[in-house]
Amino acid sequence: MTNTPRSGSPLPGKLPDVPQKAHLPAPYNKDLSTVLRNLQRASEDRRRELANSPVTAAWLYAGMKLIRRNLGPAPDRRPARVDVERSLERRVLDFLSQRDVAAEVSRNDAPFDTHASTGVLRTTWGSQSSYVADLLRFGLWSAHYETSYDSTVAERERLLVESADFIDAVHLSAITELDALTSMPTFRLHLLAVATAEGDEVLRTAIAENYRSVLDEWRGTYERAFTARGLRLRPGASFDELAQILAAMAEGMCLREIGDLRSGIRTPGGRSLLGTGAIAVLVGFLQPEAEPPGPPAEELLRRMIRPAGGRDHVG
Repeated sequence: MTNTPRSGSPLPGKLPDVPQKAHLPAPYNKDLSTVLRNLQRASEDRRRELANSPVTAAWLYAGMKLIRRNLGPAPDRRPARVDVERSLERRVLDFLSQRDVAAEVSRNDAPFDTHASTGVLRTTWGSQSSYVADLLRFGLWSAHYETSYDSTVAERERLLVESADFIDAVHLSAITELDALTSMPTFRLHLLAVATAEGDEVLRTAIAENYRSVLDEWRGTYERAFTARGLRLRPGASFDELAQILAAMAEGMCLREIGDLRSGIRTPGGRSLLGTGAIAVLVGFLQPEAEPPGPPAEELLRRMIRPAGGRDHVG
């Protein structure tokens, strides 16, 4: 229900010569010209060439290694003082400093390039925030999850459309989302990037694009699934709003679960508070297609509330 953004449409004209890095593993061997938006370039052709350089891929690979190592799941934790119990270094994004990324490039696995200097990073991206913004876009790019997350999104749409028990389908979809997002190192990077984006327009732009792309996909999923179930929106509601609310719920509950393993987000019987919350939201947003337009959710609640100081209606 949230952040696994999609890349934009290919740029017009001739695609760059990607075979120069065809020996790299996926998704580093793919055309990255639609993903990397903040590269230093004198022209559009130069930007596309730089996006698909094996050297650029090497810096992305090093950054991804650092993200997995420092953000988890099961991150490396270094003691701040070896003589103090439970004393840990609590670093935010400083593990992506130019010096640390350059050092990681030098330790890259074959077939990635290992020639590293901070000058290469500055020549390629211009600034550290531009590098982090593109690393965020790359890390959350759908190509990373085309055999895992993307397939579960398609499976969840199928369940919402075809499952004999729609309520069970909602709960299963919610559990799948919790499992997927909490296990993604790049989702943790996204959370940190959001928390540190104020004052950094490059990073904020990348985050905004990520949100828009994932919401577009989920909006289409919800519209197809609920239409197939004979449901429509209540007056005044929109699928845009529905996608926004469900995405925020999923992100918030994943954040809570990552920070507190005893949060109670997962409930007995293979269910979760995310599934329960999603059902409550759907009740407020949807109604049977065969019925006349019903009242909006606010009016439904207003009808249930006893006036202040009043008595229950009788008769």
